Amino acid sequence: MAAACPVALIKIDENLVRLQAFFVVIAVAAFLWSDSFWLLALLVYDFAVRVLGAPKGSPFFLTSRAVVKRLPVSAKPVDAGPKKFAAKIGLVFVITALLLAVGGYVEAATWLMGVMALFALLEAACGFCVGCKLYALCLPLFSRQ
Repeated sequence: MAAACPVALIKIDENLVRLQAFFVVIAVAAFLWSDSFWLLALLVYDFAVRVLGAPKGSPFFLTSRAVVKRLPVSAKPVDAGPKKFAAKIGLVFVITALLLAVGGYVEAATWLMGVMALFALLEAACGFCVGCKLYALCLPLFSRQ
């Protein structure tokens, strides 16, 4: 598949994104184990501040940045546009799961978060961003001709 066109014209470090995805996997796994609505609320907050452009308010961003600074890896810049699109999809997932869980549909929320965990695990372990692939497929629908 061809690389997606940039939207943000901003580069971000893929190492940082993948580590954030790893922390999402941990938080989702903790929710799946405990059914704690607070973990979903934490995920909503984390995704929301990143989607709204204030990553310094994101606990996962701050933790990931601190860890990446200590790792012997060089920055791997990637376009932020597809990653931001993927974060928006993640935000929709966690808001939906939180509403389902609070509404008493914990099993549906669990399934939705299971899918989210799979997507985050693919990003964290393999660098495969499902949201970015969707971005590349959807971009022609919204681009001007």
